[in-house]
Amino acid sequence: MDRTKNEDYKSVLVSSLIAIALLAVFLGLPAIKSPDFLILAMLVLPPLFAFTVASGGYALGALAMALCFGVGYALDGRLAVILAAVCAPFAFAAGYAVRARLRLRHSVMVSGAAALVGVLLGVGALWLMTGQLPVDFLANQLEGSFSGLSDDEVLSLYQLVRIPDLFTGAVTQAALDSASRADAIAYLVGVFREALNYHLVGMIGCYSLLMGLTGYLIPRALRKKRGNDVAAIPPFAEFSLPRRFWLDFALSYLFAIIGSSYGWPGFAILEVTVLSIYGLVLSVQGLAFLDFLYRRHKIGKAARVVLHALGLIISSMLGNILMWLGLFENIANLRVRMGTKGGVVP
Repeated sequence: MDRTKNEDYKSVLVSSLIAIALLAVFLGLPAIKSPDFLILAMLVLPPLFAFTVASGGYALGALAMALCFGVGYALDGRLAVILAAVCAPFAFAAGYAVRARLRLRHSVMVSGAAALVGVLLGVGALWLMTGQLPVDFLANQLEGSFSGLSDDEVLSLYQLVRIPDLFTGAVTQAALDSASRADAIAYLVGVFREALNYHLVGMIGCYSLLMGLTGYLIPRALRKKRGNDVAAIPPFAEFSLPRRFWLDFALSYLFAIIGSSYGWPGFAILEVTVLSIYGLVLSVQGLAFLDFLYRRHKIGKAARVVLHALGLIISSMLGNILMWLGLFENIANLRVRMGTKGGVVP
């Protein structure tokens, strides 16, 4: 057996042991077993299993996942099945994209579509096992979490959430002070349920896009670091959406706004979903344009990473300015007009 195969099998073994350890933590420790850590597992495990498939092949990758989720099933059968449904399609698709050395755009499309399929399968598994859809399941989990809080803690949280209503006059301080624990919990769960109803589809879409990109890049980078041949990808500063992408966004958002203003069923959710998904993609374009500017001014890689992190934080605080920057750059095609790709920084 040659050295490359030995290294691949070693990679499969190590990644499988890491996955088992993570599943033991996520599913085996009652102190942290919650929807928050289920979501964290959905972010961490798919790229790990994609690396397993990319390193060991489809049969060995499937065997490794079966063993890992077998251990997970012994700890918490319901959550293990949901995680397996979410992870498996993505792991095979992203692993295939890495092994086949597909172009970046095709790899992201394949991986993103598989991530979406995985989430839908996870939703189906949740419904079959509990009779609940994600909104009801998460709302019930939230309601149950209040049992660990005292009356004062619940009422303090309730009053904090209702501060905007207090300023607008929708509720009085006397009414807040007289609220019971049951009323406070019912209100908090209701607010959470309503917000999740509006944002769930957009969250699923954004998760699929982000996982399609980062979940492919991570196993690709690990394979490259181990000396394997991988598909070349252009510098981030050269990332650019198709021309007229802004027009697709404008027409889609206008259509959603019109439907929402007329009260057509589902269009309020569509409006939020369109803005979330297009906003994410345009924000990536905005970051790429900033990276182009940083490279043009000979800013090093480490400094650019820090600046991007700061840009994301500032953008989230100031109404997603990265999205609007990406939209403007897509309309004006600034990088082409500036006549350079930003140079190469060592």
